[in-house]
Amino acid sequence: FAEKQKVWEQVEASLRQRTSQAEVEAREAVERQRLAAEQAKHTQDSMGSMEARVKTLQAEKTRLGAELLSVKEELEEARRREEELTQQHTSLKASASKRAQELADVKALQRRRELEDKDRQEKELEAWELQREELQGRISQLEAAAKQTERQKLQQQTSRGDKEWGD
Repeated sequence: FAEKQKVWEQVEASLRQRTSQAEVEAREAVERQRLAAEQAKHTQDSMGSMEARVKTLQAEKTRLGAELLSVKEELEEARRREEELTQQHTSLKASASKRAQELADVKALQRRRELEDKDRQEKELEAWELQREELQGRISQLEAAAKQTERQKLQQQTSRGDKEWGD
């Protein structure tokens, strides 16, 4: 943008210089026209060409003035568009920043929930392990009691059998 502005400033300076030069040439033409009037008969042919030159310079001055106005309008439009784009950029940047923060918040929430789920699962697993150990201990006790009962029954049967044999 700065380069464009520099170019436009150079164009404007060139146009102003040419305009100024045209004005100088126009004044010179008017002076020559005055001198030509004094020498009317001798310079009447050259006077026509000078008048044409003045008209050409005036037309060029008008054209250059219109061109300068057009360039200024283009420059103003470019500045307005740049400001518009800058605002749009700022808005998009803020939106992106907001989205990034929202994403970070969601990720943090997801991570926290994963950790909570993992902790809950570990606690449940520990509880199941304790319950399993308690049940295994209970099973061992019941098995031991069943064996004890079985031994007692065998002893009773053995002692009855010995009595029966002994009779």
